[in-house]
Amino acid sequence: MVMAYSSHSHAHGNHTHTHAHDFVDNRSDPHEHGWHDAAEQPDDATDYDDSFGEEPLAERVPSGRAAVELAHGLETTEGLFALTPYVPGMLKAKVPYEPWVMVDVSHSQYDYWDLLVKALTCGRPFLLVEHDMAPTRDEVQAVLSCPEPVCTISYDSYWGDIVEFFGDMGAIGFVAYKNLVANERLAQCLFELGPVTWSKLDGYMYRSEVALSQPPHGLATRPHIHPGSVKHLHTYGERPVDKPAANGCCHFNDYSHLHIRHPWKMWLVTELDWWHKDYLPVPQGGTVLDVGAGCGETVEFYLRHGAGHVIAVEGDPDAIPLLRQNFGDDPRVTIVAAHIDKVKVDIEGSEEAMDLETHFPFRWDTLRVQGGIVQQRLVRT
Repeated sequence: MVMAYSSHSHAHGNHTHTHAHDFVDNRSDPHEHGWHDAAEQPDDATDYDDSFGEEPLAERVPSGRAAVELAHGLETTEGLFALTPYVPGMLKAKVPYEPWVMVDVSHSQYDYWDLLVKALTCGRPFLLVEHDMAPTRDEVQAVLSCPEPVCTISYDSYWGDIVEFFGDMGAIGFVAYKNLVANERLAQCLFELGPVTWSKLDGYMYRSEVALSQPPHGLATRPHIHPGSVKHLHTYGERPVDKPAANGCCHFNDYSHLHIRHPWKMWLVTELDWWHKDYLPVPQGGTVLDVGAGCGETVEFYLRHGAGHVIAVEGDPDAIPLLRQNFGDDPRVTIVAAHIDKVKVDIEGSEEAMDLETHFPFRWDTLRVQGGIVQQRLVRT
């Protein structure tokens, strides 16, 4: 499906041209731009996303074209404007606000950083709407009329709302920057940070890598987050629900009926592939002792892969209510709400193939060797 949207101008060298971008409903045609070198992609890559390009070993240098296109757009507009960084062939959403300035950030993986620094220092308020965000007019009005200097509405993705998934960290996709003093100071922070890739910029701005509200800047720049979730049109080829299922494997969406909160939901997404490699096979119809059951995501995993009963032990007070909500009425699951301070395992050989995950370096000390019995203790080093 192709739908033409508003016309706009681009500057290229010494000339400009005006055209309308089309809505792109798929990415079936191969294309290369900037850091998108098809030769560097894995042989089995059928889809990939610009924002996750890694920094090369060479010097981090923006192309400079984003700044030129922004300057041209500002010459033809006045006052507050909507700014959309985009990649050719991937523009999907029309921003319900005029004037609308669009800037191609495909020439270098550092152009998005350069564009944001320049926009923050242009002396005008603006609404940043990434190319795959589809805010409604009401959502645009909500962030523009908010008295907070920097405000946003989170956006949805395949696992749900970004803020709900990652915790109160915000997201860079749909943000209004309205206070010029705050904008200048945020730009200074980003300038001192230096050029970073699209995805790393998101992380630096809204997570712990850069404390933007700390001295010497002394001004909070994390956005005020409005309730709700902006529609997000992007889909990622690497998302779990798109991966072809191997025999006996389950998908992230097989767990959608469970009540899981951050950070357990994040661990489910990032670790599910590992579970298939590390936690299988499960004795069919057997009993599994699951110590550190979280909200029940590993309980569900073991039941799906043949366990007849799971003893779920969890001590985190944030996880226990959800574990009970998910499996409290399931006769196949015994829930033990307890913090474990000492572990002793002596189950006459059933400890074979035991999976133990530690979060610190360790060694095994042998305590006893007697006949066929070996007793060992895990010691932190």
